[in-house]
Amino acid sequence: MYKSKITILNKWHALLNLDFLYIFTIYQAKSSFMKIFNPLRKRIVGQGEKKESGDVELEQIVDKDLFAHAILNNKGILHEVSDSFINLTQYPLNHLKGSKLNKIVSTGSSHNLSLVLNLLSDEHPFETAELTVIKSNEETLFLEVSFTFFSEGDRKLIYAIFKNVDIEKRKVKALYTQKEHFRLLAENTSYVQVLLDSQLNCLYISPSASTLTGYDVEALISENLFKMVDPEDVNNLWDILVKKDLQDRHLLKFHVRHALGKSIPVECDLRAVRNDFGQIINIVLNLHDISRQIQYEQELISAQKEAEASSSIKNNFLTLITHELRTPLNAIIGFSKVLETHVENAECGKYVAAIEESGQQLLGLIDNILDFSQLNVSQYKIVNEVMDLDDFFRLLAANTRRDHKLINKDDVEIIAKWELDDHYNEIITDQQILNKIFKNLLDNAFKFTTEGFVKYGCKPYGVRAYLFFVEDSGIGIPDSQQEVIFEKFHQMDQSNTRQYGGVGIGLTVTKQMVEQLGGEIWLKSEDGVGSAFYFTLPVGKIEASIHPN
Repeated sequence: MYKSKITILNKWHALLNLDFLYIFTIYQAKSSFMKIFNPLRKRIVGQGEKKESGDVELEQIVDKDLFAHAILNNKGILHEVSDSFINLTQYPLNHLKGSKLNKIVSTGSSHNLSLVLNLLSDEHPFETAELTVIKSNEETLFLEVSFTFFSEGDRKLIYAIFKNVDIEKRKVKALYTQKEHFRLLAENTSYVQVLLDSQLNCLYISPSASTLTGYDVEALISENLFKMVDPEDVNNLWDILVKKDLQDRHLLKFHVRHALGKSIPVECDLRAVRNDFGQIINIVLNLHDISRQIQYEQELISAQKEAEASSSIKNNFLTLITHELRTPLNAIIGFSKVLETHVENAECGKYVAAIEESGQQLLGLIDNILDFSQLNVSQYKIVNEVMDLDDFFRLLAANTRRDHKLINKDDVEIIAKWELDDHYNEIITDQQILNKIFKNLLDNAFKFTTEGFVKYGCKPYGVRAYLFFVEDSGIGIPDSQQEVIFEKFHQMDQSNTRQYGGVGIGLTVTKQMVEQLGGEIWLKSEDGVGSAFYFTLPVGKIEASIHPN
């Protein structure tokens, strides 16, 4: 005869936790719940044995879908096992049934199992133990086992419930590892981390707060967060923290009052933590000392002012010296022109021409230095006016032919070609600066071209703009030099024995001038073939120049 279910539950009550008790109570109270589980197929007694009304078949206790469990005798021999125990251990039923439980546990667990089995009796019916089971694939499995001793007629049986604690242990271990990582991060960072609840009570302050404030962390937590805030900043910080519309993130600055009385500037990254309903449940503050940052900023400001003063002195000197150099140089060029008309000796005429050519080169260099110094301190004045492009290029052509004769470039052909839009043959720009741009580009072209051609001009480009160009068949520019050709003091040949003169600021000044006029400049070049410089300028608003069709 089976034990009644009430008797069995009374014996287990001291051992089973609330979850197990709850399940078996459902078995007792609602017979319909039993239909959810598969029919129980395991029996300890014969099929034809009579059952008393109200008794529970033992096979119902060994329901395969409830827990991983088994029934064994006091020698550890397995009589019955649930399907979930088979799935857990991955051993077949014929391997488990009739075998000793200690055959599938580790050596250490086998000893513990023997001790537990010897302890179980009518006087001591309950016991728990942790066993390490060796699965069929030789993997280890940590199980928590609850043993219940009961008598079935003359037989002494033990009901064992197996709970897999391997996953729980791993989760706990992972949580402890994560906690340790967070602890190491919090204790070894220079940032001070503060955790507040919704009532601004201090829940946590990282140990680095002691270094920043000079107070013990326990004192800061037990008293108040605002103990370490400078009194002058308390109200402002309070107003931010108690705002109903506090944003999820704030970046703010205030001062911390050190225990010794000094005030320390800090930067604070404030984060609001909200629940699923959007309510703030925590506020996280990350503080760090910005004293050095402020000191560096002040040093940079001071250094910048010194650099600006030094640059101003340098530019004033360059402006003064270039003006002073121009006066005697203009006299040299002027008198060389006068001598050229009075010298009858051909050889002496060459010398005079060389003096004038060198004077013109030196004058151009001085003009570039003056322009460079003025552009760098933004003292260059732009005077925009309506300019007729046809008149501009005619005058430029005359000056270019004169300079061409002066530099004795008889093997270089000069080609001037400009195409004008009938509607926009005038533009608004600074004619003097545009003339300097062309002079720099043409001087560059003639310098690096010994034979072939130098071509310049313009053509309509896009909407209300012109493309200006200077092309030559000179030595060209290597690919490696094209990206830096507009940098100041840069020359393709940096050696002391370079063939071509100059200080490397002509193209720099040209680029700055084009940008001052609202344009853009670029180049195309091939080493040994030639170079082409292009720049654009807008037409500007010239209503009077728009002619009807």
